[in-house]
Amino acid sequence: MTRQTVIFKDLHPYPETEMKVAIISGTPRSNGYTSELIKNLSAGLKNAGCEVNTVTLFDKVISGCNNCGVCQKKGNEGKCTIKDDMQPLFQVVDDSELLIIASPIYMWQFTACTKAFLERLHCMYDSLDGKRIALAMTMGDDEYVASYAVSGMLDMCEYYHMTYLSSFAVPYADKDEVNRPLYAEKLKDFVNRITG
Repeated sequence: MTRQTVIFKDLHPYPETEMKVAIISGTPRSNGYTSELIKNLSAGLKNAGCEVNTVTLFDKVISGCNNCGVCQKKGNEGKCTIKDDMQPLFQVVDDSELLIIASPIYMWQFTACTKAFLERLHCMYDSLDGKRIALAMTMGDDEYVASYAVSGMLDMCEYYHMTYLSSFAVPYADKDEVNRPLYAEKLKDFVNRITG
């Protein structure tokens, strides 16, 4: 997969069947700006006929990958040896048709719990082929501060043969900004792009 702008053709405002969407929330604040964005995004997806499952990471114990290599050995493919709160999330990822990573940008990257979650997907290498993925982000600065996170996601999608759809970002975020009519319209367009 080469990095390029994805052109969406024949966008359908509503999917023909109910799409299973998992929103992976990496925000540490349940009442913060990213949580507000997730609330709006979830409502838009449900309005588009999707079944939405929002998973909060910050209240879970999820270690990063320790590169033990067991999941790559014959007979252990897809099995992670780390026994923590990530274990049930492998099934959530597997069951979803669309995975949305929703995170604030801290220090030019996704939050630590989001990065740990993404690292742990390594054991799912064989089952991520074609998995559709999108990003929803807030940041306290201009959108450029998310460039490392987005670039890393593009690399990850290339490695795992996942399908990167689009990203949505609210720069200089606060709740008023997240709820501005401009971003409400952009969010509708985003939902159409990722569900079409």
